[in-house]
Amino acid sequence: MRLLAPLGRLHAGHWLGLAAFLYLPLAVLAPKGETALLLFVALPLLARLAIRRRLVPHFRRPLGIVLGLLLGWALTSVLWSIVPDETLSLLKSLIVIFLAALTTVAAAGELETHERRTVAGLALAGLGLGLVLLVIELAAGLPLANLLRGPRPGLPQLELSMLNAGLVALLIVMWPLALELGRRRAGAGALLLLLAAVLVLWGVSASAKLALGLAALVGLAVFFGGRRALRIFAVLVVAGIALAPVVPRTVLTPERFAASFPELRDSALHRVHIWDFSARTIAQRPLVGWGLDSSRAIPGGQVEAIEHGPYMSLHPHNAALQMWLELGLPGAAAFAALALIGLIAAGRLETWQRAAAAAALAAALGVASLSFGIWQNWWLATLALAAAITTALLGEGEKPSQAKPPLI
Repeated sequence: MRLLAPLGRLHAGHWLGLAAFLYLPLAVLAPKGETALLLFVALPLLARLAIRRRLVPHFRRPLGIVLGLLLGWALTSVLWSIVPDETLSLLKSLIVIFLAALTTVAAAGELETHERRTVAGLALAGLGLGLVLLVIELAAGLPLANLLRGPRPGLPQLELSMLNAGLVALLIVMWPLALELGRRRAGAGALLLLLAAVLVLWGVSASAKLALGLAALVGLAVFFGGRRALRIFAVLVVAGIALAPVVPRTVLTPERFAASFPELRDSALHRVHIWDFSARTIAQRPLVGWGLDSSRAIPGGQVEAIEHGPYMSLHPHNAALQMWLELGLPGAAAFAALALIGLIAAGRLETWQRAAAAAALAAALGVASLSFGIWQNWWLATLALAAAITTALLGEGEKPSQAKPPLI
């Protein structure tokens, strides 16, 4: 029992601080480990909330309600899913990840002042380590990644694209971390944003680069335009999700895209073909979708759109289209609701914090609109951890008995 005694002295700030410290280094070296990290820190936080009888109230908050409804609709979709076994299999993991995400973000919203300081200190330490790892990997051609994976006879060389997950993880949290660093030393936050931007531009992820521009634009607009600018961004986000199935068949058709941007690589044109195919397939079942995790099994998806590029490469590479495709109108509505919950939470913050939160949300939405499958466990875990870190860093720092409602 004496060996376990130190665990009893750990508070929520320690557990969230551990997550914040490992968040970026893990994303650089082993991004799939983000899922294990989320679950590991969520267990003690879940117990803490349960002991304090705070878990059920958080289930009743908008985030808990929307996640619960989304899971319920996903379960219902097994009745018409074209891959019912895959639907049920994914649903099991989503239940665990959603519970862990809700727990972690809820705990981050109830931190006391000294707990927030612990999270902030460990988050900045992890940021420093992560930045060093990114510089080494980008400059020297992935020496650490090759070392961790060992000899690979007969297999292709590792490419810089494997750093995309780490760069995206940095892109989302760089804004609240820069604000925290700027509080401690004048000018340091701006230097962090500059360094982080250089690393993102140094990488090979076009999605991250576009999301960087979007996040910077939204952050500046919200800083100078206040809550009105944030409301405009919210309207644009909801409209974008609602119109996601229409855009690929009108404004962004493959023919128009290829004619307007002939210099772009085949990968960009392939992405547009995927979106066009997704939009055409959504039109066949717009209300209920094809079932959770059905994207890769959509009829006709394996037909080549371009050379060595099928119409559906595992998923639509766009979160809104994937929600429409698999879960129909209710799924798209849930996605819009989740985005609005984050934006409304950002609107309750003061000027600098509001701009940082808006930039982080814009970065996450930007990447989700251009890359990754929305149901990938590591990606959901990365988003959950980023939300928890942002909530902890931008919170009020008051005791629970005096605090305003948590950010989410």
